[in-house]
Amino acid sequence: MENLVQLDVLNNDTILDALRQRYRSNDIYTYVGDMLLAVNPYKSLPIYGLETKILYQPDLSLSSTPHIYAIAQKAFKNMQVFGRSQVCLISGESGAGKTETAKFFLSHLLNFDGSDSTVLERRILESQPLLEAFGNAKTKLNDNSSRFGKFVEIMYTNGQVVGARVEKYLLEKSRLVGRPEGEANFHVFYYLLTGTPSWIREGLDMMDVDSYHYIQPGGHLVGPQTKEKLQARRRCSSKYDFAGAAMVSDVIKYEELMETMHVLNFHEEELGHLHTLLMALLTLGNIDFVSETPADPDAECLLRSSAPLLQFGMLCGIDPVDVEPILTLRVRVLRGEAIATPLRVSEAIDTRDAIAKFMYEHLFTWLVHRLNDRLSPRPENADTKSDDTPHTSCSSLPGAHVAPTVIAVLDIFGFEDFHRNGFEQLCINTANEQLQYFFNQHIFTWELQEYQSEGISPTDVSFEDNQAQINLLLGTPVGIFTLIDEESTLSSSTTTSLHTKLVKMFGKHRHFSTERLRPTAFGVIHYAGRVFYSTDGLIERNRNAHVPAIVPLMRRSPSVILRAIFASLDVEADGNVPGGSDRRPPRTKFADVGGKRRASKARRVSEHRMPRGQNNTWRLRGILKNKPKRATTLGGMFRDSLRLLMAKLEASTPHFVRCIKP
Repeated sequence: MENLVQLDVLNNDTILDALRQRYRSNDIYTYVGDMLLAVNPYKSLPIYGLETKILYQPDLSLSSTPHIYAIAQKAFKNMQVFGRSQVCLISGESGAGKTETAKFFLSHLLNFDGSDSTVLERRILESQPLLEAFGNAKTKLNDNSSRFGKFVEIMYTNGQVVGARVEKYLLEKSRLVGRPEGEANFHVFYYLLTGTPSWIREGLDMMDVDSYHYIQPGGHLVGPQTKEKLQARRRCSSKYDFAGAAMVSDVIKYEELMETMHVLNFHEEELGHLHTLLMALLTLGNIDFVSETPADPDAECLLRSSAPLLQFGMLCGIDPVDVEPILTLRVRVLRGEAIATPLRVSEAIDTRDAIAKFMYEHLFTWLVHRLNDRLSPRPENADTKSDDTPHTSCSSLPGAHVAPTVIAVLDIFGFEDFHRNGFEQLCINTANEQLQYFFNQHIFTWELQEYQSEGISPTDVSFEDNQAQINLLLGTPVGIFTLIDEESTLSSSTTTSLHTKLVKMFGKHRHFSTERLRPTAFGVIHYAGRVFYSTDGLIERNRNAHVPAIVPLMRRSPSVILRAIFASLDVEADGNVPGGSDRRPPRTKFADVGGKRRASKARRVSEHRMPRGQNNTWRLRGILKNKPKRATTLGGMFRDSLRLLMAKLEASTPHFVRCIKP
């Protein structure tokens, strides 16, 4: 049965039984009314070829046979008939096949217009594996899990594709510096370390994949390993070492990534600087610190070795002497005077990781901007020198002065529930909660209202309304995210204080819970079930800390990409102070562990006047004079982007696809 509404008895048991029978026959698509269910087959099926595409063309009547191609056909026909933007919402838990389903939807959609814009359409399709390389990773649930949300808009004028736009949401940048045991970093680092040709490896002084702290399982440094332990650790860190996953060569993936970037017209210089920047991030993770007094955890930190810092400076094209005080000192203003206090080891590690996350997040943003520049509609007489394969000109089409209509697809992270859930899972599950609310409103509430407006008496329809969960999570002036933001502004906030306030504020809410065995966790009863979130580290993640002092250094780098991604940042850390002298914090000495160290607990920066040089890029007075504004919290940015996304969805006709793990 291709549409489950035709079942004589419609309940959970009959639905599951019908899906199970179809799945055993490799019929992975099934309708429930207008919604498409897609059960992940975990294997390739011969149902996406040309003979199948022919059955779902826009000039044919809508097919009743369920398929993701049928959703694309319906969206395109609706756009042409009603002139209204369409959106395909693909939801489901992690590992249910959402990303692959989105790619099948886009590939079929781009076959409809019959124009000669084949290069543009190929670029739109090639943008997806590029984003996957930099934004996807292996998790315990999925070997190609999207660690960001993606909203792809295909723009049409008179039925012809004229451009596209990609928007990203909530990149899980913390994965770069650490992750649960058995999970992997972003794919691109494995492609780079495994697939790069030898001449590039030599030029970048690449080491073996196991030599980088950020690549090791969990992101933790380890001591010397025996051959057997090293092999076991490699198996543990493999992105593909789990049941049902195909062994995919990272060498092939690297070659495919380079081909993709050439198709998208990335220049050779950009590719070279991209390799260098990725290696700089891995090298930054190898900068390690030790305590001057091993028995005292509060003692000031020292560099374990100067070699990684020197390598990082060389790769970024900046002076490592300028980077060291940023990593090892905290500068405060006391009675109008700057005091530089040496950091403890844990604080220095947090600073190093904050710089790495800050750089990778803005690298990813730069990639998205470059994609949008390559995919955006080109007006008539546009300068195409920078893009030797111009797009279809919007103004060359009849009626092109009208704003283009859009068919979009939303591929967002699936609902997650791990043994330990943090801030990222809270955001991911809140986004899914909001999408479930949108689904409920469209499928149930709005339909019932339309029945009533037409004088039709609907039969009793019961459904689980999740408005209460939305209010709990996103409510204003009081909601979980609002309370976390308030705590994040207080320097005295702790894990305990946050947990206490959450329990005090929401303890009686029917969708909020706690457990005695989890004293630092709180639970939210989502539409998909109860999930407990740990408050450990939650405030630090939400603060979205970065290191402003690194920005002026990167703005002066010879790297095209570094200059581009830092040039537009509104960080008031510039050192050009009119009439001011160039001063920098004192330099701590490079040395290996075991040597004698002497350093004061606090130094007056004004007493250390440094001579003017060609690379005086860390100017303390400029930073202190123009103190950076309070950074926007990660939760605040998430809520803003979620509101904008929902506004776009509400302005479009939705088509729902629910992906299911068998």
